[in-house]
Amino acid sequence: DETILAARKAYHRTDDAVSQLIDVEIFQTDDIFETVEIIDFYRYCDVELAEMLSFLKDQVPWIRPSDTGRSTNCLINNVGIHLHTQKRGYHNYALPYSWDVRMGHKTPEAAIDELNDEIDVADVERILQEIGYEDEQINKAQLAAYYVGPASAADLRHFLAQRLPGNLVPAYFSQLDHMPLTANGKVDFVALPDPKTSRPELQAQFVAPTTAVEKTLANLWQQVLKVDRIGVHDSFYELGGDSIMAIQIAARMSVVGFSLSPNQIFQHPTLAQLSTVVTSESADIAAEDLTGVIPLTPIQQAFFEQQSPQPEQFTQTVLLDVAARLDLSILQPALTAVVNHHDSLRLTYTQTEAGWEQRYGKSVSDVAITYVDVSARSKEIVAKTIAQLQTQLDLTKGDLVRAALVNLGERQQLGLIIHHLAVDALSWLTIIQDLETVYQQLSQGEEPLLPLKTSSFKTWAHGLRERSLPQTEVDYWLSQPNCVAQWGNIDQPEGNARTLSRQLSHDLTQPFLQPSRARPQELLLTALALAVRQHTGQSTVQVSLEGHGREESIIPNIRLVRTVGWFTSLFPITLTAQLDAGETLRSIKATLEQVPQNGIGYGILRYLGDASVATQPQPEILFNYLGTLEQLLPAKSIFRFAQPLQVSRSPRQIRSHALDISAFISG
Repeated sequence: DETILAARKAYHRTDDAVSQLIDVEIFQTDDIFETVEIIDFYRYCDVELAEMLSFLKDQVPWIRPSDTGRSTNCLINNVGIHLHTQKRGYHNYALPYSWDVRMGHKTPEAAIDELNDEIDVADVERILQEIGYEDEQINKAQLAAYYVGPASAADLRHFLAQRLPGNLVPAYFSQLDHMPLTANGKVDFVALPDPKTSRPELQAQFVAPTTAVEKTLANLWQQVLKVDRIGVHDSFYELGGDSIMAIQIAARMSVVGFSLSPNQIFQHPTLAQLSTVVTSESADIAAEDLTGVIPLTPIQQAFFEQQSPQPEQFTQTVLLDVAARLDLSILQPALTAVVNHHDSLRLTYTQTEAGWEQRYGKSVSDVAITYVDVSARSKEIVAKTIAQLQTQLDLTKGDLVRAALVNLGERQQLGLIIHHLAVDALSWLTIIQDLETVYQQLSQGEEPLLPLKTSSFKTWAHGLRERSLPQTEVDYWLSQPNCVAQWGNIDQPEGNARTLSRQLSHDLTQPFLQPSRARPQELLLTALALAVRQHTGQSTVQVSLEGHGREESIIPNIRLVRTVGWFTSLFPITLTAQLDAGETLRSIKATLEQVPQNGIGYGILRYLGDASVATQPQPEILFNYLGTLEQLLPAKSIFRFAQPLQVSRSPRQIRSHALDISAFISG
């Protein structure tokens, strides 16, 4: 102990860059070393960690450390190094001023080499499990900058980015009128606003909403955009809004009795402008004859074109955590009411000599709900039950919906499975909200009463058939180059597919959410273009891009914000990798801006019109960015996504693309 203490004194009294930059006067006398006691604990292998921790808790006044330092040959150091380098992206040791370097035992280069040694990840995971470390602890800390003065957040971020490592540039900038101070004149950190919900630095000065419509819009924008203070002159674009968020806002406005289209949000991007075009919801839009045959839409035809041997096995599934316990006897009629309310959920499909035919079926008397009690069994049974339900649908009978209520003991989960022909990601917002509404109404003895439906899927399908595109748009799609990815020999047996999942760290994800940056889809496509060039040597490659497809502007007098159905658009774009990432990003932004009507015209031409487009080869890569899934549900909902939205196909179905990339933000 005396040797270690002497080494610590020498360490803290070394005349180096650290001591020159930081006030180390406190270490020049022995007082601090007598006041602060450092104790190292060791245990034998036959003493369990829990036993040692219990002893320390009962016998020693100590605070258990949450992180480790670096000393020689300790396994726990491998854990610290792995967590920081692999999951935070940087070393947590102040090289070249670590202990060994400052004491002259190692050179900085040797110390860095040691930190970069290969680590036994399995051993690290075992240690993490033993000490009870949860992955969600990683990256909870983020840098936030609070400042007073006229500078903009963009200018400050640019200034710091030129002078600091990327991980030290603050993720949030909050401009204050003055710094809150304690009675002692120091910064009052408790009084600082939460940076994650602070109003971002915008060009417009804050002006509070005053009218009822402005206040309603501001409240909905706050929920969807996750910003706590929105002024009437703030731009939807500057706040980070995108087309999916616009649809969510329009849908929630419909629920509270206002009529608003997503296109109006883009045409009038401030509350002051938008409030002048909002009108009261009208019941006229729901007066339609929802019977008979409905034409297949382009995306539905694209599915049947694949000639799957098991077309009934193509589902979207959500697994929801439930805040309040559900009564199965109430849940069943509630789900049945929702299925009967939304006409797409009772579609039937028949294969004829001319191809597949889609028509409306009759109302259903009940929807099958499987009850699963796993409180005393393995939770793997939940996944197994969901997988079984995904194979039980029947297209010919209009049997498109299944559900599972799962009892986990202390809480419940609800699994909902719907055939993809009748639903897309944005449909789930309406379905889940309506299910909660009807469940609460039935629980209180009331008759089910849901908000007005918007335009039917039937109206949309007929409108696409009657839509003629301008010649300039036809010429655009006919002029697309043929540059598929050259993977080499990728011929595989039927059904042979592999799924890889990768998760970016919080620090790497955060730039995607900054309103001042490029949009996430543009950044991801840039990464994709550069990766293809690195892998194949191709600087240009064609990619099939998925969009939400709810382009209301192409059909007169149509509103789709509460319409359930499969609206996805699918169209090719050409990505070109330039000399560096910045140039590639600018090229891809320009490419996306040139796409007419967000790409919906390509499907109309390929499946409903021009035969020359139909003969064009399909890209090898499919790309889909789903955005932030949790934002589909309001903050007060009793439901929360327990896992990301799943798409399940028959294992016998031939893949439409060799490489299928889906990206989303969760947590």
